Amino acid sequence: GNGLFFVESADLPAAKSTPLTLGQSAYYFRTTFVLPTVPAGASLSLGHVLDDGAVFHLNGTELTRVSMPDGPITHATLASATVGDAAFVGPLALPAQALVAGTNVLAVEVHQASAGSSDIVFGAVLDLVGGTVASRTPGEPNSVAAPMAPFPDVRLNELQSVAGALRDTAGDAEPWVELLNHGDQAVSLTGWTLSGSGAITAWTFPNGASLAPGQRRIVFLDAEPAESTSTEWHAHFRPLASGGRLALSRPDPVGSGVVDSLTYPAAIPGRSWSAAPEGQSFSHAWLVPTPGAANPPPIVSNPVLTGTWTGTGLRLGWETVDGVTYRIDAATVLTPGAWQSVQRIVGTGARVEVDDPLPPDDARFYRVVIE
Repeated sequence: GNGLFFVESADLPAAKSTPLTLGQSAYYFRTTFVLPTVPAGASLSLGHVLDDGAVFHLNGTELTRVSMPDGPITHATLASATVGDAAFVGPLALPAQALVAGTNVLAVEVHQASAGSSDIVFGAVLDLVGGTVASRTPGEPNSVAAPMAPFPDVRLNELQSVAGALRDTAGDAEPWVELLNHGDQAVSLTGWTLSGSGAITAWTFPNGASLAPGQRRIVFLDAEPAESTSTEWHAHFRPLASGGRLALSRPDPVGSGVVDSLTYPAAIPGRSWSAAPEGQSFSHAWLVPTPGAANPPPIVSNPVLTGTWTGTGLRLGWETVDGVTYRIDAATVLTPGAWQSVQRIVGTGARVEVDDPLPPDDARFYRVVIE
């Protein structure tokens, strides 16, 4: 049951929850609680409502006695003081050495002051006070449990890792990443960071930075943070054009929490690595850049490749989508690493054909890759 446990007609300092039965000289209570780790330097604080005496045990170790005689205690031992109407007593500071990481057992025996006592009351609260928990525990059991607020729907929505058409207010074409608040609540970015492959330290957003619901904001990745203003943000690093990773993190009680991240391949000029569909983290495609605007829908249909022998080689053809880059690959065997690029084509919305001179006695496999 729940405390207070009682046989008592008088008013008590907390709700009377679980009735008991008179007749025993001692009553025994036990509960468990889980502590992921024992904070260094912590102590315990005990408060209780008690009639008449008690012995408190934590994990089999006596923690403290209240109105009980010295020496061994049995079920027949009587309390050393009589309580009229029970009151809240505490907080009492106690050492925390008996705590363990994991499941802890708090056991309390409550004793009457006389065999014919007309009441019994017990309730207690045990708090953990102070102490520190390591934010990282390499080589030791994990001990970083802490309450965390829900992660907001902020995403790394689009990345152009080499300079393109977009220019900053200084007139420079620079790499950039687009953030999108995909949720319905404004999000403060104060204390948030952006980190990238090749950057020794993370870049911290300006104080007061925020994203309104549905808002998109560009961060220029140009290694020119001094150009940052309240309306234009510049990170202190540049992304690797050969491919890498970006991570967006927020501050949390135990360090930082990654809100979103993306791994991107080698840059393709004139294309951005875009969430498809936008506002999520798990699927990206090379699309026409749309900084500050909604990402275009991804290409969902695969090209149907046809082949015609010309007498001197093979002519390959397929229908294209305007603005989409295609790569035709060839291989003599179907094994990883055997594919070789034959040609890249930018679609015009019409059928395209590519000739591959091939000796008549050769065999080759072909594929079209949407970049």
